[in-house]
Parts: sequence; C-alpha cells; structure tokens
Amino acid sequence: MTGTIENRRSTLSVVIATCNAAAVIGKCLDALLLQQSASMEIVVADASTDDTAAIVAQDYPSVRLLRCPVENNVAQLRGRGIAACTGAIVAVIDPYCIVAPDWVEAVTRRQLQGRGGIVGGYVEPWRGESMTLSQWAIYFNEYGHFMLPMVAGESSVIPGSNVSYPRDLLFDDDKPRFAIFWKTFVNWQAAAAGVTPQLDPEMGVSLNKPIALLDFLLSRFFHGRCFAGMRAREESLSLRTLRAIGAPLVPLLLFWRLVSTVAPKRRHRWRFAFTCPLQLAFFTMWGIGEFVGYISGSGKACQHVRF
Repeated sequence: MTGTIENRRSTLSVVIATCNAAAVIGKCLDALLLQQSASMEIVVADASTDDTAAIVAQDYPSVRLLRCPVENNVAQLRGRGIAACTGAIVAVIDPYCIVAPDWVEAVTRRQLQGRGGIVGGYVEPWRGESMTLSQWAIYFNEYGHFMLPMVAGESSVIPGSNVSYPRDLLFDDDKPRFAIFWKTFVNWQAAAAGVTPQLDPEMGVSLNKPIALLDFLLSRFFHGRCFAGMRAREESLSLRTLRAIGAPLVPLLLFWRLVSTVAPKRRHRWRFAFTCPLQLAFFTMWGIGEFVGYISGSGKACQHVRF
C-alpha cells in the first residue's frame, strides 16, 4: 500500500450504499450532481425493499445503479460499489449525506496534489434548528467527533460517511482487495502498512438522517457485536476473554471520549448536555454487543448493520 494516485487515472468515484433510503437519496444525489463533471462517476449499491432503486433509476439516469441482494449489509454494499469503480480516487458517503458545494473539488484537490492517503472530512447537522432531541442525540453519537471546528492532521478515527481513498489502497491493479468493506478494519490494515488516516476540514458534508430512535438503539447492539466478533476472530481465547471482561467499561470510555471531543468545540453544548442520557444508552447497547461478540462471535449481527 502506497497511498498515492496513479498518474494514468484522473477520475473520482463516489460510492453510496443504500438500504431503504428513498426518503433521503434524492437530496444526496442532487447535491452531488450540482458538481457533476465528466471526471466523476456516482455508484449506488442498493439493497432496498422500498422505492430507492426506482428513484435512482428514473430520476438520476447518469448514476450507476447496482441492484444487490436485499440481505446485503452496508459493508457488503460498499464492497460491491467499490469493486465497480473506475476512478483514481474512491470516496465513500452515505445516502444521508448532503455534500458541501465544494466537496468534489476538495476531495479531488487533496488526493491529486499528492497529499492523499485516507482522508476524512467534517460532518455537520443538516438544518439543525429543526432537528428533534433524538436526532441530535444520533448525530452526536455517530459524528460529534467530526463536528466543526476540526483540526487538520492525523487521526485515529475517520467518519465512514465522508472519506476518500486513492485507488491503490483498495485495489491490486483492477482486483478489489475488500469484497466486504468495513471501514475500521480497512483503515487499521492501511495504518499497519504506514498509511495514517487524516482529517481535512475543507471536505464537508451535512447529515440528513431521519432514523427512528429505537432503530438506532438496536443498531448500536448489532454494530458492537459485529465489530467485536470480527475483531476477535483471529485472537486467542485468553485475549477474547480479557476483552469480554473489559466490555462493561466500554460505555464509559466511549462516553468520555465523546465528551472530551465535543466540549472543546464550544458548539451546541446545551443540546449535547440534554442528549447525554441517550448517549449513555447508545454506548451501553454497544458495550453489551461487544461483550456478546467477544464471548460468542458476531452471529448474524453483521447482517443487521444496514446504516
């Protein structure tokens, strides 16, 4: 892995994995297509049972639509989308993202100027003044770390909904390295090879995520169990046991990390304070998921990670 851009390529591929995103996909694609150029392709990998695929096919004919099995999770969809890409730069966003007016330029400039590698950007709330408390809680839980202001430079965490890669980190020639694309594990592998993730405050999206509170709460358990099961797959029984013993501390650790990141930003402090009970509930569900994952593996949890 070198983390550089091949000179023979000059295009940007944007990958969007969709699972029942009919309510938001239009806003996402509209913002992207305002920046459309011959050097950009958009790939939507869809496993929906709602009208998402029909909306893309009918209203956005320039978008490449991949119809995938409905049982595919978000990592499988991202893997399928990335495998279909042709660009020198591969960017991954969610259907809940509305890219900033200069997003395509920022992504392309950062990668093509030779400062590439794994680059994540900021994630701001979309129309925050009209968001409910539960929507703010979900936003903070997933993306409070990536709220502005953001300091450019190396980072151990990168937003999965606003990240770009040079093609050679994801492909061997034209063969994709990751049929199933779990961002955390891909980034860990790249970091082990010397490619450190970076944050770029010029590369921004806004989050438009109308997810029900209970659905998000359940997703924390599934995501935590999936993560722990995958992490422990190659580990010894003694190490898995130690991780399971430490799992009850995970909610407090995650909560402290979030507080210590959000508080210095000096924005939306009262909103964040009111969501703290929900943050503890979200992180507790994640911690329970991790405990179960270390003890008994992922089970079917990964297939429930749909957003």
